[in-house]
Amino acid sequence: MPDSHVASLAEARVCLEFILGVSLPLSLVLLLMLRRSCPLRPGLTTLMGGLAVAAAAATLLNFFHPYDAAATDLAVHVIAVSLVILANRTLGSRLVAQ
Repeated sequence: MPDSHVASLAEARVCLEFILGVSLPLSLVLLLMLRRSCPLRPGLTTLMGGLAVAAAAATLLNFFHPYDAAATDLAVHVIAVSLVILANRTLGSRLVAQ
């Protein structure tokens, strides 16, 4: 884009908030659907669900992302996706395993 610029760390925080904010309701819906399932490996199931939710949120961010891809911005995206995956793995596996 001609009017885009490299995001500062403060501006990249908006990306973190967007990915986490979109992933939270999607994760809740996914875990509610998986609650009644009987997966053989609940930790891996919720980990992959977290990856799917984080990927959906990161894809939605592409439609509103006004910054060029720089190392700081990509690092913030990786951190946000990792947080979503980790949260789904730790919190979701207990819910699904019951």
